[in-house]
Amino acid sequence: LSEHMIQGAAHDASAREPPPRCHPGTRIKINEHIITWFYDEEKKELLIWVYGPAGVGKSAIMQTLAQKLTESGHLGASVFISRPNKRNDSRKLIITIAYQLAVNIEDYCAFITDKLGRDPDLVNKGMEEQFKAFIVEPFVWKKIGAGAGPRGILLDGLDELDEHQPQRKIIRLIADFIVEHPDVPLLWAIASRPEPHISDTFNEAKVVPTYWKQYVPANSEESRRDVAIFLRASLERIQKESPRSVPKQWPSEEQFSYLAAAASGLFALADTAVRFIEDPRYANPDKRLAQVLSALNGLTAPSDSQPFAPLDALYTSILSSIPFDVWSNTKRILGALLYVQGEGTRLVLRRLGPLSVMLDLDLGDIYASVHGCYSLLNVSNSEHPDQQG
Repeated sequence: LSEHMIQGAAHDASAREPPPRCHPGTRIKINEHIITWFYDEEKKELLIWVYGPAGVGKSAIMQTLAQKLTESGHLGASVFISRPNKRNDSRKLIITIAYQLAVNIEDYCAFITDKLGRDPDLVNKGMEEQFKAFIVEPFVWKKIGAGAGPRGILLDGLDELDEHQPQRKIIRLIADFIVEHPDVPLLWAIASRPEPHISDTFNEAKVVPTYWKQYVPANSEESRRDVAIFLRASLERIQKESPRSVPKQWPSEEQFSYLAAAASGLFALADTAVRFIEDPRYANPDKRLAQVLSALNGLTAPSDSQPFAPLDALYTSILSSIPFDVWSNTKRILGALLYVQGEGTRLVLRRLGPLSVMLDLDLGDIYASVHGCYSLLNVSNSEHPDQQG
């Protein structure tokens, strides 16, 4: 199975280090609601849909759930789908779930070993056939896990799976499974943006009774409080790490209040701002904070029609600071990354060798061109110039 699964998609995979996590003291109510749902023996909905716009912290919530279920011994599988990281092959989704179930459940491991020994070609079958072989047969017919408590199967970033049809199909397969086999001790959690085709699928008559939904808003009282906690802790850490360049009473309450209000519950903005401010290549957090506040100056609180206006302003400011002599190459590089990786919360700077050949640019030119973009990109250590050599 390991040769046919989505590599690096588990919650504890080294490829995801450091994974998104809920900052201590944040998302308390939402996490409590989900955990309460999971252990509620009277619930009828065996699927939870965690949904909300990009950048609100859905993956961090799912990471927290995966860690809590691991600690209690109730995790069956966790698949963190990512389009930018190429962890989104729908043909490998069920196999990835099966592999993790085999790792976590001894009886399932014995079943799957025997099953694949008799029919190795199962790894090449379609999603529906694999769901039947790897989920229905062991848990319904063989009754694996019966009486041992619930096992959670977590799918994060469903909207980033490679095509719309398999996104809809997995929801329908899970819903049908719940309706037909409500006593099987499997609980499902899906996190995604509320894309129209996904919302339409969850609104289908046969799906509606099977799930409970948890909305993760960007601009709510709790999300604003949580982002303020994250910002406060992050800026205090930056101050402690830079005592020679940042005064003890930094930032001022006025600066902090303005930044927290502009973020307005959007973790993506808070995270980007912190990454920009603490960038060690500039070693001037106070000046970088001033740049962030200048970019956000004059903006009103995000509205339903323009929820990402402050984030757009910050991105525009960061990109506008890139020197003119490299800007042309910067646009080409970002365009190539966007074309290859598709839409994502944050593009990933990786595999620079092929990118260098494709754009006919030296690696040095690539590094110089994205030098000012590191707060907007995920950069693996192997691709970071400071880690080269």
